[in-house]
Amino acid sequence: MKIEHALEKENHFELALSGSIDEDAEFNAIPKIQKNLLVVDFSQVTMINSCGIRDWVNWTKTLDSNVQVHIKKCPKFIIDKINILKGFLPAKSLVLSFYTPYYCENCDSEKQYLFERGVHFQEQTADKAAFVDYDLEVLCDQCKTAMSMDVITEKYFNFLGVK
Repeated sequence: MKIEHALEKENHFELALSGSIDEDAEFNAIPKIQKNLLVVDFSQVTMINSCGIRDWVNWTKTLDSNVQVHIKKCPKFIIDKINILKGFLPAKSLVLSFYTPYYCENCDSEKQYLFERGVHFQEQTADKAAFVDYDLEVLCDQCKTAMSMDVITEKYFNFLGVK
């Protein structure tokens, strides 16, 4: 794992990770978070294994309890981990955006489409029902025909509390 950047902004701390999150990940190289909001960008992460998951979860446990974690641009394998591993995300976490795979049956192309919180999805809260834009039309870059969402929706969007 490489730290692409670790920047203290006015209102939050921004962290971008890249590469493999595995047994060689060095979370101790991340500076101490001094803000109450941490935004983690997973867009350049290529994989995570069980050692990486363990180290990620242990590192998030070292954050001050008042730090809220927002994650963005999560690849499918990160969303899969969120769905199956209780504790992958610390309390007070939000998913700001994530990639959803689409497939074109016409030309066999694949595409990752970025779903954004408040636009394409909303997690369930005390005063809001969860929603996902299942009917989003994504066109193939190759042949310009409509693509199909390439996930089992009941499982993939489970972390949002969608019924």
